[in-house]
Amino acid sequence: MAVRTHKKNAVILTHDERRAFQQLIDNRRLPMRPLLRLQVLLLADQSPAGMGLTDAEIRNRTKFSIRSIEWIRATYCNSGVTELTSWRGKPTLVPPTSIPAATPIEPA
Repeated sequence: MAVRTHKKNAVILTHDERRAFQQLIDNRRLPMRPLLRLQVLLLADQSPAGMGLTDAEIRNRTKFSIRSIEWIRATYCNSGVTELTSWRGKPTLVPPTSIPAATPIEPA
């Protein structure tokens, strides 16, 4: 086990959170990137039952950059898991029916 150091954004998961994250990963109920983010949280978990890996160790296991791992930690600590698992794909286009019709310009 890695030596646990004091981190600014220490990830400390409850037993229920660890179990829920592991079930989501095992069942693959989310797109791949959010699942990998959950995996980073499980690896970074500094609770007594967690692995408590360093960012460098997590990078070697997941191939995320150190900066991405720091972002995942900070986002979880500041905004919770919902922000990490939300889909960040292409922006949704506004359907044409929701745009008001243009008023025709009459010639003078």
